[in-house]
Formats: sequence, C-alpha cells, structure tokens
Amino acid sequence: MVINSGYQFTPSLGDEVKEEEEAKQEVINQELPEQPQEQQDTPETNRALDIAKSFVTSPWTAHKNTKLDLDPSNWTHAIGMGILDLPIDAIGRIPGLGVVNDKWDEITGFNDPNAQKFREIAGPIAATIFTQGRAQSAITAANLPATTTAVANVSSGVGIAMGVAGISDYGGDAENRLILHPDNFERLAKAAPWFAGPNGMFPTLGDLADADATDPRVNRLLGMLDEGVLQGVGDLIAYALTAGRPLLRGILPTSKKSKAFY
Repeated sequence: MVINSGYQFTPSLGDEVKEEEEAKQEVINQELPEQPQEQQDTPETNRALDIAKSFVTSPWTAHKNTKLDLDPSNWTHAIGMGILDLPIDAIGRIPGLGVVNDKWDEITGFNDPNAQKFREIAGPIAATIFTQGRAQSAITAANLPATTTAVANVSSGVGIAMGVAGISDYGGDAENRLILHPDNFERLAKAAPWFAGPNGMFPTLGDLADADATDPRVNRLLGMLDEGVLQGVGDLIAYALTAGRPLLRGILPTSKKSKAFY
C-alpha cells in the first residue's frame, strides 16, 4: 500500500553546495595537464663516463702508491719515472724555470719515501750507464791506440757522470755524495784543524759541513766532482784488473772459477 502524503522531497542546501563543489573540482581536474609521476628510483649513472674515469684515476692512484715490494713492475716503473725526471730536471736548471721542476716533483712524486728515493737514484744511474755504453762503442769504432782508447773511455765516463749529476736533482742533494759528503768535511776539520779548521790553511772547507748553509750551486758542483771522482776511480780499477790478467797466464788454473777467469 502506497501512502501519498502530499509532500515532495527536495534536497537540502548543504547537499546542493557539495554537489556543486564536486562538479567544479571535476572540471578543474579535466583542464589541468596530467602531472608526471615523480620518479622515486635513483637516476642511473653514466656507466661509460665511470669507466673512462676509472681508466684515469686507477692508474694514477697506482702510480702515486708505488712501493718497492716483490712486484717487479713497481721497480721498473720507478726506474722509468727516474729517467723521465732527467729532462724535467734539465729544464729546471734554466734560470726562471725551476718552478717547472718543482711542480713536476710535487705532482708526480711517489707517496712512499723509499720508492721516491730509489726513483731519484735509479734515473741518473740508468742514464749514465746507457750514455757511457754509447760513448764507448763510438770510441771503440774509432780504432784508436790502446792507451788513447783507455784515456778516452775514462775521460768520457767521468764527463758523462759529472754531466748527469749536474742536471739531476740527485746531484744537488748533499746527502747523496760519498767522498765529498758534508760529514766528511766535518771530520776533516776535526782531524786536521791546521788544514781545514777555522784558523787553518783552508778554513772554508770546514764550513762545507753545513750543507743547508752552503750555496746550492756549490752543493751541485761538489756533487758533480763526487760523481766524477767515483767514476774515474772505478774505471781505473777496472783497467788495472784487465791489464793484470796477462800477468796471471803463467799460473795454472785449478778450479772451475779460475779456469773461467783464465
């Protein structure tokens, strides 16, 4: 049974306002462009760039961390860098260009002090051996008399050793000297004050015991003389042993080593 009350239901004012707001919001949503969804994931890195950087940073890090261990490549690398240092050292000897050598040493130097010291020594030694070998080959090819050849070899060896010491940082370091080491000048002044003491014949020799107070040019000159004397003495000893071999021909060898020498 249907009961007609005679009243018609009309929505309330609050419902009309709510419907109107929903309609407006729907229109606004349709007009606004669709916003891209924020990417939550971390953007992928450029792998090719990372690989390229690794080719630069990894070898450079290995270079700076070179150590004198059981890896032969580290020793070879130190010798190669020592040889490469020589032309930079030569540039640094030019007045006004010393900063080039200083920056090179600062940038390319090894972190390990032992490896760096070996590098400073190995470069000049390798350069001296190579240059002397070429010089001796040229002297031998000239077919000079034996005495002249010996004098030429000794003279060239001394000159090359002094030249390498003159341009290298190794020659400028007073601690690398053997015969003319600063400590030896101090010993000389104490042992012979009449000769190298303050009131001796050569009072300035005792002052050379303080390498820091000595002019760098004097230290380098002493380094050159030290290398020249060592090279000359070594060559003379070698020639003396070679010349003495014929004197042993009358001695009959009895062991394998003596037979090999004979």
